[in-house]
Amino acid sequence: FVRGRPTIAISVTAVRAPKFESPAIMLEMVAQRLCEQPPDFNLFLNINVPSLPVDQLAGVQVTRLGNRSYGESVREEGIGDQKKYKIARDRPISGEAQPGTDMWAVKNNHVSITPLHIGLGNSDQIPDVESLLDGIPGQLLSHKD
Repeated sequence: FVRGRPTIAISVTAVRAPKFESPAIMLEMVAQRLCEQPPDFNLFLNINVPSLPVDQLAGVQVTRLGNRSYGESVREEGIGDQKKYKIARDRPISGEAQPGTDMWAVKNNHVSITPLHIGLGNSDQIPDVESLLDGIPGQLLSHKD
């Protein structure tokens, strides 16, 4: 929620050549629902969409944040005296993704919708978000042609 308005953050789980059709459809459906049925609670949704065509998505899950940890590496770049250092979180060091988490959902080709709050995960809102988004998983999957 930003300035008292429902807020959506959406991302595609791809670094190279992301497919934007599925996230665009998902964002349109969720935004439409929030306009038609504004929630009576502060809402900040984090939506992660696998980089797949709609017909390859397994479904939509309302999730909690998974535990994720990454090791960092530092790479020096530049020419001559002009050096730059790039810090990359590129080495996953956490365990297996657990069912019910955003990581598990995306790994298994589901769209993940995670309610957040300023302190990050807000699993108390999962039932409210599931109710608010009722029918959207089927609506998304109906785009499979």
